[in-house]
Amino acid sequence: MTPTNMFCYPATFENDPKTGTVLVGFPDIPFCHSVGSDEAEALLNAVDALITAFESFEERREPIPAPSASEPGKPVVSFDYPT
Repeated sequence: MTPTNMFCYPATFENDPKTGTVLVGFPDIPFCHSVGSDEAEALLNAVDALITAFESFEERREPIPAPSASEPGKPVVSFDYPT
């Protein structure tokens, strides 16, 4: 079995009044964004977006940015990733 590490990245969740969707961004990985029809779907899609970003860093042989410290009460997206 491949060992994994738990990663926790601070995230921003923003409601888009035009479309009614929830937009997700990551300050530590500026090119990584996601969207969902509601907060639950946005969270699921955010994990997929982070995994895709990690794969992109690995393909380019670039270091994966470390997550910044999370602020109390602010959202964090957590997931396991193979190491």
